[in-house]
Amino acid sequence: MKKLTQTLAIFLVFAMLLAAVSCANNTPNNETETTTEAETKEDIFSYLPSETYDGKTLSMGIGFDYLYDSFVADKSAKDITSQAVYKRNLDVSEYFDIDLKIDTKSYDDRRGYQHLVDLALTDEHVYDLFGSTQNMFCIPLMQKCLYNWNDFEYISMNEPWWQARFNDRTEINGKLFGIAGSMDPSMIQNLGVIFFNMELLPDFGLSEEEIYNVVNEGKWTIDYLSETIKTMYRDLDRDGERSKGDIFGYAYGLNAANDSWITAFGESTTAVNEANELSISLLSEKTLMALDKVIDLTWNNPGTAGTADMYGESFMTGNIVFLPGRLLNSFDSLRKTKFAYGILPFPKYNEDQAEYHSLVLDCGSLWCVPVTLPEEDMDFVSIITDAFAKYTYLNLIPVFYDEALKNKYSEDPETAKMVDLIYESSDFEFSFIYSMELFEMPYFYRYCIESGTNDLSTRVNRNTRNVNKKLSKIYDLYFD
Repeated sequence: MKKLTQTLAIFLVFAMLLAAVSCANNTPNNETETTTEAETKEDIFSYLPSETYDGKTLSMGIGFDYLYDSFVADKSAKDITSQAVYKRNLDVSEYFDIDLKIDTKSYDDRRGYQHLVDLALTDEHVYDLFGSTQNMFCIPLMQKCLYNWNDFEYISMNEPWWQARFNDRTEINGKLFGIAGSMDPSMIQNLGVIFFNMELLPDFGLSEEEIYNVVNEGKWTIDYLSETIKTMYRDLDRDGERSKGDIFGYAYGLNAANDSWITAFGESTTAVNEANELSISLLSEKTLMALDKVIDLTWNNPGTAGTADMYGESFMTGNIVFLPGRLLNSFDSLRKTKFAYGILPFPKYNEDQAEYHSLVLDCGSLWCVPVTLPEEDMDFVSIITDAFAKYTYLNLIPVFYDEALKNKYSEDPETAKMVDLIYESSDFEFSFIYSMELFEMPYFYRYCIESGTNDLSTRVNRNTRNVNKKLSKIYDLYFD
């Protein structure tokens, strides 16, 4: 059995190198069989109770559109990933003799998630299981509409198909209302990263091997990045103006990716204080000093794009060296590039920082169970949920990240190691799951970077009273 990190690394390397080679036919090789059907079903599910359910329906809601392809596919699907989704759904359904009903209604706004609350208030049972984004999760949670996962017997919390670091961090007083793991690939796809153009590095006397060595030696810091990009500017059109299409060392990039900085420095928006209460932790001396460094990198460094190309659109055309983004970009927009690029973690604050921290951005999924589920169905839901997550971890995610592209592209082992490091250093921001209740405080750091002004203290102090009231209310959820 391959480690998940290994399969992720292999796929992402292939995805990055996709831009450097000609397009290949997506038609799957139907003659290839990786396991027998008996091995897939019996070996994977043997640890669970062997009972079947006589066609009982499990109703699943999916709260955000871009995950539909991870759950919805039909028998006629031509591409290998859709075939894997169909087979996963079929294997789980046949083994346990269930009818898997997946609702594809969109819940990408607040009104949609309020629908879960309305169902709970009227005691109308529609969903046995629901996949939410982190940033919308608080809507049903604040209305006490969700079960505690620790009340479900068959969730294998310590197994690798669940994300232990996130689940441990969001569990308070034995209560865990949303669970993260391998139900889908969003936790991995939403990791904040720094992309870099391998082919531009030699123009500035560097190579990818040197950059990888810096990371591996623990010297990849905000100061190192700032110093490295200082000379990375070329006025390609020779008009004397800094404009899109010139060569830049760095750009602000994806808005959401810039949420990664505070986590990358080993800090967080909220923390549990000495009184065992949730409190704001944004205004430490370190967070304020670090913010100055990021703003300087983004707007004042001679090598930064600044307003000339704030969002780094010309990275796609090979004109920017370093750009913040999310791993999901390797699956979509960056597949169009015509150059080889690499992936790095966000830099550390300094070399004394023990490890890298790679933030899962706020669109990572959390899976929850509405309180309208009858108690007699709790074992049923937990068995199918755990089976679904394990099967996805073993058989579907490797297809997404490996088999769909194997034998087509070459592997870059050094980049594979970087992807391993990023996945293994994945970290989480507790306040994301309450962001809609906290007056956008989880995004204050990003807003300051975006505006180029370190007014973090003003933003926090202006909202402290209201945020503290909300934090107290949130904490009470876990002690009710």
